[in-house]
Amino acid sequence: MPPLHELLMFYKVEFKAFVLANKSDKIPTKGKKGKSISQTASEYALRIVVFGCSEEKASIGRFLSSSGLYLQHPLRTECDVSIDYFNPHYLVRSGGGMPKIEDLSLVGDTEDLMYSTAIDDVIRSRILRIFDYADGLETNLDVSPSSRLQVHLMK
Repeated sequence: MPPLHELLMFYKVEFKAFVLANKSDKIPTKGKKGKSISQTASEYALRIVVFGCSEEKASIGRFLSSSGLYLQHPLRTECDVSIDYFNPHYLVRSGGGMPKIEDLSLVGDTEDLMYSTAIDDVIRSRILRIFDYADGLETNLDVSPSSRLQVHLMK
């Protein structure tokens, strides 16, 4: 069973997912008729913020570690600063405490990352498919065209 599905089953947690687009440089490509054009390439990242009960924070951290998953700090825009922040995978000095989320220097919290408000259907489908597999239901659909479909090709 996938670890995210087990986490939902055994602990009181919620997920909040974000899609980030990384603006990339323009890549020269060949267009129609051999003309040189440039296209902007984008890299997408799916970030999942886990919310849970503070009583379960240590056991959730151990569960994720044993599953090979490790938490990173969320970006400032991904969480509510009024909620107490705790990351069981963050090493705290002896006698120290977890810093507040607004005091953390977050890797990737830069201007070159932006939330993608409009993504095409192919990318959206790929992202949603991740969640289909997260619940453990790996469904293989055998899709075949209808025998009623007939297309006459032009010569």
